[in-house]
Amino acid sequence: MKQLFNIHGQVYGFLNSMYQFMLLNILIVLMSLPMITLPGALITGYQLLKEKDSQEVHMKRFFVLFKKNLLLSFKLTIVFLLVFFLLFLLLAFTRGTIFQFLILLFIAFFIVFFSNACILSENQITIRPLLRLSLGITLKFAGFYSIGLGILISSLFIPIFLPKLGLLWALFGLSIPMFLQVCIHQQMMKRITIKSIPQG
Repeated sequence: MKQLFNIHGQVYGFLNSMYQFMLLNILIVLMSLPMITLPGALITGYQLLKEKDSQEVHMKRFFVLFKKNLLLSFKLTIVFLLVFFLLFLLLAFTRGTIFQFLILLFIAFFIVFFSNACILSENQITIRPLLRLSLGITLKFAGFYSIGLGILISSLFIPIFLPKLGLLWALFGLSIPMFLQVCIHQQMMKRITIKSIPQG
């Protein structure tokens, strides 16, 4: 029983994880209030979740990474806003035709693509290799990544349709779905790594 409640026990570990998810969620929500900084907040959140096993979430580290990610996030946002603008323009011109469905598929693909770019972003990487890597990953595992993204997007509707759960969403509504996305991403990367190892 003592082992269960000591500092290395399961109860402490669970409570510590919940605290880290809560802290990260609050930081992401606060730093996303100016919509222009939303990609930077998401990129920073994904980076901290990817290293969660080796390093705990701290407020100071969040802001250090957030500042480093701002330039990359602005570039990423400009690229994707241009692409989405062109796609929605095409959507308007193809209304009522068979091509409208294809444009909608492209829009859905680029939403997954943008999400993957945020997950893969690191402050050392430049925009071109990031987009190339994100495109390859999205083309190969679009279905798996769509599951994680679907959970994240669904969570955004909780405060709208279930306002009584608004407080719970404010504490965990983004960080836990993002953590599920990171878990899916890590599993997909393991599959790529295993396949790339030459068989003797």
